[in-house]
Amino acid sequence: EKNKKPLNILLFYADDWSFRTLGAMEEALNSTGYKVPRFVRTPNIDKLAASGMLFTHNCVTTSICMVSRASLYTGQYASVHKTYLPEDTGMYNETNWPRTLWPLLKSAGYH
Repeated sequence: EKNKKPLNILLFYADDWSFRTLGAMEEALNSTGYKVPRFVRTPNIDKLAASGMLFTHNCVTTSICMVSRASLYTGQYASVHKTYLPEDTGMYNETNWPRTLWPLLKSAGYH
């Protein structure tokens, strides 16, 4: 529909978070034996999770933050996007960049 607004997207992609770092994960952890520590308080993020979409099963292709982010942006393994350090520009080349997450979202009307 022409008048239909695009969905709001709020993407949290944080380095070094474990699955026990969000209060919203409490229910998902019930069957695992793990618990969200009592000192973890994330009420605003928990509200967003309750009213939106919470992914409870996730994995990364690498534990190195810069490389992991580049994989998220490009949808490619590190061996393909070749972005290992902040100064690496492999994912920004004219062939790869137009097919990455941000330009695709922009072409769909997101800012």
